[in-house]
Amino acid sequence: MSRLTTQRGRAQAFRAIETMDDVRRFNADCGFYFFTPDTMRWFGSRIVGGLCKGPGGLWFVTSERQPAFGCVSAGERLYTVRRVRPDGRIDDDSAGFQGYASARVASRRAERYAAGRCTHVDGRGRWDCHIRTSVGSEMCTTHAGETDRDAD
Repeated sequence: MSRLTTQRGRAQAFRAIETMDDVRRFNADCGFYFFTPDTMRWFGSRIVGGLCKGPGGLWFVTSERQPAFGCVSAGERLYTVRRVRPDGRIDDDSAGFQGYASARVASRRAERYAAGRCTHVDGRGRWDCHIRTSVGSEMCTTHAGETDRDAD
């Protein structure tokens, strides 16, 4: 029996993650297919940079490009900030799938999330610290929907 079939085994494996290779293995060992070659090819996905790990969790960036179909040319490469969950699932941040036009901006957002620092949306004072999950979305427990125009 795999050590990841129990909650305790998954928790131990989750805490031991240090690299994107560890994330790939953890996701597969938990029974998910996010990083399989077929899945990555289907979405035109690539991993951008490395794993961002900190008090805010495990975060990374992918880029995706819509494939060409018939006479329609391939779309531009866009970027998604993703979180690794302790159960092995992979979630998008609130910007969603392909929510970033720039790898630099997406990577900085992943670093901020990993550092446990929330950000503002478009300088309007709303916190952008909710995460899309496979069952909806959740707000960080620090801000829970409050606004603050002066915070970083």
